[in-house]
Amino acid sequence: MVWEVTGLPVSLRTAEARMLRAGLVGDIAGRNRILDTELADGWWPEVLSAAFVIVASQRFREFGNRHLVTVFARRFVGRAPGAEGFSPRTVEAVVRGTIGEAWLLESVDPGLGLEIIDAGLFALVDDLGLDDEQCEQVLARAEAALSAIALPARDASTAEGVPASYHRRTGQRYLTDADQLPDLTRRVRQPQRPPAAPKSRKAARKLPPALEPATVVGRYLRSVALHQQGPDRTAETDDQELMTLALATLVVLLPRYLPLNPDPREITALVKLTWQTFRPPTDPITMEHVVRRALDGELPIADISSSDRYTTAVLVLTAISDIWNSNARAIGTVIADTENIVISEGKSLTPA
Repeated sequence: MVWEVTGLPVSLRTAEARMLRAGLVGDIAGRNRILDTELADGWWPEVLSAAFVIVASQRFREFGNRHLVTVFARRFVGRAPGAEGFSPRTVEAVVRGTIGEAWLLESVDPGLGLEIIDAGLFALVDDLGLDDEQCEQVLARAEAALSAIALPARDASTAEGVPASYHRRTGQRYLTDADQLPDLTRRVRQPQRPPAAPKSRKAARKLPPALEPATVVGRYLRSVALHQQGPDRTAETDDQELMTLALATLVVLLPRYLPLNPDPREITALVKLTWQTFRPPTDPITMEHVVRRALDGELPIADISSSDRYTTAVLVLTAISDIWNSNARAIGTVIADTENIVISEGKSLTPA
């Protein structure tokens, strides 16, 4: 990763920027002195946030390579001083949210987001390999980006408190060339749709019979996806059957909806639509990880609860059903095919 150096002297005009510079270059005494004097009444986080956006955009580019951000977030939490208490998925939401996907920040507590940005700035500066002069230039650019904004006067009752942890640089890289994937250059494609229904009764009669779900949980899932009054599955089966079929249906459904070899942006578009439509308690990054796991079988999701996995599977199924105009034939076929796969693998589903 190349960072251009202008060679021009840098003069930081805000106490916040000078405090951050002291921290980034390892001048802890200088940082503490500024906090105790110029920023004794508290400080505003705008320079910190702007600097974070600059380095995150440099590292991941606009909207970010989602695979690279996922890897960075996991290693950042595992390695960075003071980051061990963060969730990797929350870190991913903050990074991606600040560089183009602002909707992801809706599920992140602002105070927690600021803590991640504070620690993340130090980690990204390390990962980019920036020297002291380049750090100053980042902060100067952050100040310049904010030059048109009139910040309120500092007031102890309204300014942000000093972060509880003082972060430091370690000089380590979090990402390597082996983590890189090809640049995303193609346009985002439209999702697939099932064949349109015949316009005449004669043509409809020529169609082969539609597959129907043959299990209690299969018919229940179909009714949920089509917004219909469904059978009472609770009286005849258990939650494990429903979980098994719901997650398996997600695996079968996604390749029939998403374009071949889906771009990460195409996956995100589906998750964004689903989350913004239903606003579930499950956060969007968690939902996206469940979807990505269903597609590639590799992304670790062992720490995601059964409830969040089920919520994701059912809401994505319902969202796609809505996009398909509640096509009962298409949704029924997907679920029936999934039932056959699950049963062929030796798992039990209660017949309807």
